[in-house]
Amino acid sequence: DQDIRAIAEKLNVRTVLEGSVQSDGSHLHIEASLVNAADGYQLWSQSYDRSLSDILAVQSDIALAIAKALAPALTGAPAKSRVPHPVQIDPAVYRDYLQAQFYFDQRLSEGQTPTSQDALNRAVTLFRKVAEAAPDFADGQASFADALYTVEHGTELDDQIHHALERALTIDPENPQALVVSIEIAGDRWDWDSVIRNAVILKRTASRTAIGAQGLANASFYFNLLEAVGYAREWARLDPFSYAAWGSVTNAYFADARFEDAIAAANEALALHPDDPVTKQYQCVSLASLNRIREAKAVLGALSKSGIPVPLQTHCKFFILLHSAGPKAAIAFVDNVLSRDPADAGGPGDVGFMLSHTAALDQAMDWYERALTPEHWVFEFYPGKTAPQTFLDNPRWIALTKRPEYQRWLAARERAKLELSDSYP
Repeated sequence: DQDIRAIAEKLNVRTVLEGSVQSDGSHLHIEASLVNAADGYQLWSQSYDRSLSDILAVQSDIALAIAKALAPALTGAPAKSRVPHPVQIDPAVYRDYLQAQFYFDQRLSEGQTPTSQDALNRAVTLFRKVAEAAPDFADGQASFADALYTVEHGTELDDQIHHALERALTIDPENPQALVVSIEIAGDRWDWDSVIRNAVILKRTASRTAIGAQGLANASFYFNLLEAVGYAREWARLDPFSYAAWGSVTNAYFADARFEDAIAAANEALALHPDDPVTKQYQCVSLASLNRIREAKAVLGALSKSGIPVPLQTHCKFFILLHSAGPKAAIAFVDNVLSRDPADAGGPGDVGFMLSHTAALDQAMDWYERALTPEHWVFEFYPGKTAPQTFLDNPRWIALTKRPEYQRWLAARERAKLELSDSYP
């Protein structure tokens, strides 16, 4: 019941779709209108009378009608819309799908809290129910695969993940959600050709949608491309209330060593999901890198609470020490952590990344050489090159970049630069 102009300002949009939905038994009546927020003028309006089982078809019809109404004015050309033939779906099953999406949006990128883990478990249960009840609903199958892969990256659920993913792509070979999951799986397994192939399809068919921008941001991250910033920002622009989108923006700015921007994006993410320790870690390291030590220590206090993964605290404290007490104190801290429990420092790549900022270059390389496996991440430094040039010039680092695995990634990265370059500001 808010004023259209207030809604448009909050969402940062110029037009608002409003309407009403009435149901009577299995009958559905929808009134919809697209309104210019500046003057209240109706750009388009339509009513629909359908069966409740046709809800997916109604959504497609409304989306295509709006695209057709707006495209000539915005682009000077007719709308080009990818609208797969929708299947009929039981209304109760579709409600389960929407409820599952609600819970899935509460997940964290890693290190689930009890609350987010409970939400993730509920999402998996509901998505499984949807996949079984509506086997021809591509979005449901793809979302089920996404949720399972979030729960388990190993082999335990691989058969179920691939079955759901293949089912989604068989129904709709260009399904954006399925392509996003395919990119993540391929990237985690160093299948660079598949990452690029699926990202190119997304760029062609869905780059101006939130899910498309998400997939393109993820693909760009795998190749450490600066394009990740533009895609992540587009994702957040199109879905401003998505914690995952703002977390991606935070990651992208941090990767580019744009620490002030990373802090601002982290604040947006934490406003939506205050308990996210991964975003707090980026916030802490960014603050420490800007010598805002007091603020970084405040974040460290929040990261030191029970239940938060210890490596996140370790990374935060390391960069606080590095920028306040100096490299020797930071090295001694890492050595102490490793002597107690190496797992508390994170993976080999994490240890190598921390030590690469100090004079312990050989020790850093020992860890980086261990990290050259699909389970870890060692490919090139962040685009902003936060590590000192002395490390990048280290003969052992240069030798590592000459290895076949690294060379294959570099070659794929050059292809990705050409294929995934974006036009976002």
